[in-house]
Amino acid sequence: LRILPACLFTAIFYPLAQFDDRMPNFLRFAITAVLVNVTAGTLVAALSVPFDSLGAANLTGSILMLVLLLLNGALLNLDGAPIYVAAFQHLSFFRYAYEAMLTNELKDKIVMIAAPGMDPFP
Repeated sequence: LRILPACLFTAIFYPLAQFDDRMPNFLRFAITAVLVNVTAGTLVAALSVPFDSLGAANLTGSILMLVLLLLNGALLNLDGAPIYVAAFQHLSFFRYAYEAMLTNELKDKIVMIAAPGMDPFP
């Protein structure tokens, strides 16, 4: 039940985002999406075991997922974060998936960045 939605998402999103059209890159992206989905589902299911109340389990799972998403490096500059916040970045499985997907798409590519008021640089 966790694999089908991730595969469907990948099949729709990957071509629309115009990512690399080679099959190995697509498969790595799909496998990463499936593993993140399975990991998140397993973590929330395991977290719900010690709670008697469904509401408390849902609240705790939601807060944990938000914190793990914050620590993935896309929403927060972890290099500039306080040391006690940056120390927890290694606990976020979203961080490893984000890095894997970025590496999958950007390996052997030159990205040109052109910001207003600055010289473009690769």
